[in-house]
Amino acid sequence: MSKTSKTKSLLKVAEELHRIAERLREIAEMEAQQEKASAPAIKQRQRSFETPNASEAIQRLRTLSREDAAKELEAMSHSQLEPIFSSLAQMSGKKKPREMMLNKILWHLFDFNAGHEIAKNKPNEDNQ
Repeated sequence: MSKTSKTKSLLKVAEELHRIAERLREIAEMEAQQEKASAPAIKQRQRSFETPNASEAIQRLRTLSREDAAKELEAMSHSQLEPIFSSLAQMSGKKKPREMMLNKILWHLFDFNAGHEIAKNKPNEDNQ
């Protein structure tokens, strides 16, 4: 085999390796784009399953009776109660005991408004 034929063979091999490398790069880029596209959707689904949207949960709880709301809240984990508690009580629930968060959520949803209405409609005894 002459030097020119060896050189031509080596150039053909190099060109083929270059085409293979470019094709592998294209495949890797396509996979990376697919992962980027699907990752937020997966994270969003996991987040929505784990932690309910606080405003939606509050609206749903307001439609229930106090007893039914208490049962639904009891079924939630500490991390699921935190956003609801934080939204209603305007404070973080991370270090709060679960029982305390349950009671405060129920108080904000049902008892506060009832007590406020009683106080608003009750005549002031000092002025009578």
